[in-house]
Amino acid sequence: MPIEMHVDADLGLVRIEASGELTLQDLLDAIVPMVENPRFEPDMPQLVDLGRVEHTELAAGHMRALIDAFAKESERIGSGRVAVYAPKPLLFGVARMFESLSERLPNELRVFRDRGVAEAWLRGAGDESG
Repeated sequence: MPIEMHVDADLGLVRIEASGELTLQDLLDAIVPMVENPRFEPDMPQLVDLGRVEHTELAAGHMRALIDAFAKESERIGSGRVAVYAPKPLLFGVARMFESLSERLPNELRVFRDRGVAEAWLRGAGDESG
């Protein structure tokens, strides 16, 4: 499975880890299981880890469709912070497209090249992106 999700209720954090080839459908298919997980609570911060993604065909049009899907579930997802760790240039660019389109979502979303900085930002220990 290209996307694995772990809800850590003790830490109050959702970790979403993608690997291999990542498609729009993979991302869309991960939304409902996350919000239906009994350990998930609205407003939980989310770390989306794209560090093990090897290939993607995602483009701007796909990001709009993903934003639409998140918007439909926004009440159940809540307004928690979302940090996207995207160390590879292509994935970083695609994730930045998502970030720029995410303004209509209630979440504060940032994209990072450094996982440690992303995790610190989720904990409120910094305000930088990148």
